[in-house]
Amino acid sequence: QLVCSPKGVPDAAGDGPPAPAPTVSIRWPNDILLDGKKVAGILTEAKDGAVVVGIGINVTTDPRDLPETATSLLEACGGVPQAEIPSEAVRPSRGKAALTSSDPRSTIHDPPDPLALVSEVCRKLDGWYDIWTAKGFAPIRESLRPWLEGLGQFVRLTTPRETCEGQAMDVDESGRIRVRLDAGIVRAFEIGEVRLLR
Repeated sequence: QLVCSPKGVPDAAGDGPPAPAPTVSIRWPNDILLDGKKVAGILTEAKDGAVVVGIGINVTTDPRDLPETATSLLEACGGVPQAEIPSEAVRPSRGKAALTSSDPRSTIHDPPDPLALVSEVCRKLDGWYDIWTAKGFAPIRESLRPWLEGLGQFVRLTTPRETCEGQAMDVDESGRIRVRLDAGIVRAFEIGEVRLLR
């Protein structure tokens, strides 16, 4: 299984692909990655004492319809192979490959069931909400740490006001990312886009 995040998305991916399984990670603050490619994103908005959570998951999206930096659960589970299916094999109405039984690529894995996936995501979110109300963010923070991409590595963090470079150290008790800047100062950021410096 793709089991990782208390945010529920990789957790809910169901039966994973045959070995080797893709590497699952979280790019702070809100992207889920498979082998370094984005498969899901999470956005939240607080209003009138409530928080609205939006989750987008690439479930059965044809890889050719995605940017190179993204993937889908279908592709990760051994579905339609990227850049191997001729364009004439696509059904425009569904965007999937029309492979015949004589085609050696016709044996593809069943795609994840979107309805079952949504149900499992909601179940996981409900469980972690109960943990948060009972114990606060601390256990969520501990669960997030092993899956966070880039901790200990040098990153570029872009916010609406500035761009900084430094070493990603940790997430703090509020979920902010702590970065040791080139000057040696450690700052915590609530928002921003993080990219690894390779």
